[in-house]
Amino acid sequence: MPKKQLTEEFRVKVVKEALETGEQGIVARRHDIHPVTLSRWINNYKKYGKTTVSKQTSKTTNKDVESQILEKENEQL
Repeated sequence: MPKKQLTEEFRVKVVKEALETGEQGIVARRHDIHPVTLSRWINNYKKYGKTTVSKQTSKTTNKDVESQILEKENEQL
């Protein structure tokens, strides 16, 4: 059975509903989404402002964070 193709708009709507209600499990069941999937969408939304993130975006963001940490450490020296 093929995966469901869900739009970013739908995912954001579901994420906002889960965040507003605080009931991730209920929201996931209501929309027939696995709770772990919804949790991943929420984490991505909080971190990147969108529910789907490419591996490249994630790597770039992690490098940016590492660079900021190193810059702060250098300033302290």
